[in-house]
Amino acid sequence: MIALHFICDYQVSCVEPKSWLEEHYYIISPVIIVTLFVAERFISSYRARLETRKKWYLDILVSPKTSEIDKFILKMIAHYNGAVLLSKVSQNDTHLKYVRELSIVTNDFKNLKRDFDLSVIYPIRLFYPETAGILNGLLGNLEDYYVEILDAENRTTKEELSSKLRIFKSDFIQALYSPLK
Repeated sequence: MIALHFICDYQVSCVEPKSWLEEHYYIISPVIIVTLFVAERFISSYRARLETRKKWYLDILVSPKTSEIDKFILKMIAHYNGAVLLSKVSQNDTHLKYVRELSIVTNDFKNLKRDFDLSVIYPIRLFYPETAGILNGLLGNLEDYYVEILDAENRTTKEELSSKLRIFKSDFIQALYSPLK
């Protein structure tokens, strides 16, 4: 019996104690798996919301507005052609009448610009105010250029105006797509 007691004592003292991790691995591994699963769900949910928002922005705000941009540019060219014809007639009249006609033409353009602003930029302003600010800046620069060429003695040719409008359209569409980056 003494020999048996000695063997038991020897075995107990020879066994190294288990670490806390080895003793509780069956609890820790499911916790890690559940934590990874929850983290993956949060990340995929966030990505899905971003994709839904991008798709909505493209389908609702950008795609229908590209045709309105083209219509605005065509109306602007037609307006400029009418303003050039009007100014040729007005230049023979008195300066006061010329200024009055110029203010009417400028007011017509501002109405055209306001309608474009309300139909294209205003809906974007509700969701993306920074983008709307950039678009308003571009539209304001175009308005300044247009009023300047209407009042200039040497008229801008249709080709120069078309070139400026193509640059405006390019910058405008680039700014429209900026929230998607």
